[in-house]
Amino acid sequence: MAKKESILNRAEKIINDRSEEKERMYGPFSEGMRRAAMIATGMTGKEFTGSDIYAAMVALKLSRHSYSYRQDNLLDACAYLGALENYVEEFGYKNDAGIDFFIPDDFNDGKIQYLNPGESVLIPSGIHVNVPDNHALIAFNKSGIAVKKTLLAGAAVVDEGYQGEMHIHIINVGDKSHPISPGDKIMQFILIPMFYDSVEEVPYEKLYEEQSSRGDGGFGSTGV
Repeated sequence: MAKKESILNRAEKIINDRSEEKERMYGPFSEGMRRAAMIATGMTGKEFTGSDIYAAMVALKLSRHSYSYRQDNLLDACAYLGALENYVEEFGYKNDAGIDFFIPDDFNDGKIQYLNPGESVLIPSGIHVNVPDNHALIAFNKSGIAVKKTLLAGAAVVDEGYQGEMHIHIINVGDKSHPISPGDKIMQFILIPMFYDSVEEVPYEKLYEEQSSRGDGGFGSTGV
């Protein structure tokens, strides 16, 4: 099954293949929007993102709908909306906690692989990282992947000092087979500060200096 071409890639192709544009070669929309955001930030002193620039372009095109070339402006607005959706999918939001990881293009020789219930797969990411001192890089589920495909993260911790290739460990905990394809956004990693301490063994009666109000109340101790 061929991978569906995104609106963003299609728009780039149409623009760059026009005869009058071949000498200009504008380049990828996303790169242009990020550069525009940097310029706007430098001009105003306020922080702009690529998503902000896309939103401004949509607003500009919609504001012109009552003038000449109304249809062209509305079509442009739709194109920018589609490009914005692709941009957010690719780059996320600036305050996202996680760093998204994708299945490499050469995984399974570039073919779709089905993960059956109870099965897991260890995917070489092709990525090496240098984790800062007193930190760890932890794998977390992508909410959409976990909810819709029941694919969860398995092995999850990358310690500081590890210099090998990172791997993506996925487990199908559901009751249906699900496809995983090269290029899929599959997992996120979060860089977390670590507080190291030594472990000391003590007798149970000396473990707690005073009794808490909860004590050993566990499951259902506060009601159900």
